[in-house]
Amino acid sequence: MDISHYFEQLDILHYAEIVLKLVLAVLAGGIIGYERETHHKPVGLRTNILVCLGATIIAIVGIEIANDVLDQFAKNPDPAFPVKVDLGRLTAQVVSGIGFLGAGSIMRDKNSVSGLTTAAGMWVSALIGIAIGYGYYFVSGVALLLVVFTLLFNKLKGKTFHSDDEVNGDD
Repeated sequence: MDISHYFEQLDILHYAEIVLKLVLAVLAGGIIGYERETHHKPVGLRTNILVCLGATIIAIVGIEIANDVLDQFAKNPDPAFPVKVDLGRLTAQVVSGIGFLGAGSIMRDKNSVSGLTTAAGMWVSALIGIAIGYGYYFVSGVALLLVVFTLLFNKLKGKTFHSDDEVNGDD
């Protein structure tokens, strides 16, 4: 009985899931970006796709690194060298790095501030990407629906509320 065929199938499933995660990231970032772009906001379709995709890649790489380290330790266990795997380290850098990008979209002019919703949208796009990368599809799907609802809320209510972004209108 040759089991190598079984392991080849596992690799195919593993890579198929990676492709699925990346495609879902493009779709999630695209949905958020499309809403922003249709309302002529500075951070639109491409930026949100790239932010979400990049965050997903970091989460996938973090998982792959952890798996590689654990595989190496399983092949050659040495109790003198404890294994420490921190899946949150790479993704934590995404959260702070997106803050830097978001700061570039915030503008202040006398009595108004604009761009906060755009910055927050970029940030949440990255977080959805991280959730997708870690395989939390339900969380990322519900979060995406809530983001779209939030971004469209003023439009649905006939702009009866002021935005969090600007005293005189929406971001």
